[in-house]
Amino acid sequence: MADAAQTDPLTGLSNRRGLEHLLATGGRRFTAAALIDIDHFKSVNDLYGHQAGDAVLCAAAAGLREGHGGVVARIGGEEFFLLIDRPDAAGTAERARQALARRIAADVPEVPRPVSASGGLLIFESRVDGASLDFDRLFAEADRLLYAAKHSGRDCMVTDRWQQPDAPPVGAVGAAA
Repeated sequence: MADAAQTDPLTGLSNRRGLEHLLATGGRRFTAAALIDIDHFKSVNDLYGHQAGDAVLCAAAAGLREGHGGVVARIGGEEFFLLIDRPDAAGTAERARQALARRIAADVPEVPRPVSASGGLLIFESRVDGASLDFDRLFAEADRLLYAAKHSGRDCMVTDRWQQPDAPPVGAVGAAA
């Protein structure tokens, strides 16, 4: 029952509750966190139906997992949260974002148009134990960056640095398309 409560039934990924539990138990160290959102997802459901939308979400989850090396969770709707544990966090997040789009194109032929994603990435100044991360604050900061990516035209990642878990991010690193 505990596993079911912490797992998204559609994608098999952790859900928000599972992600919060993972962070609370600690023990894993991360270099960054990213919030990735499928662009114009409502139009996929409206144009191709909810079954196609579900297939897009499953393909997106598979794409994000490919070669990521960290934690991927579906935290609601078409939003995914990544905890990255690789030194090249920016490259890893960007490759995951692009893999999402490639996997949707390959796995969901009933959606003939390209589906892209936008993201907000917080790079930690040093490896951080998950237990020291405040998920609500981390989510709020990543969400701020995600909206900056959406306002920049979508299909990109906006990045900022997270100086330490109890300090605010320090200056924008910039957007990478």
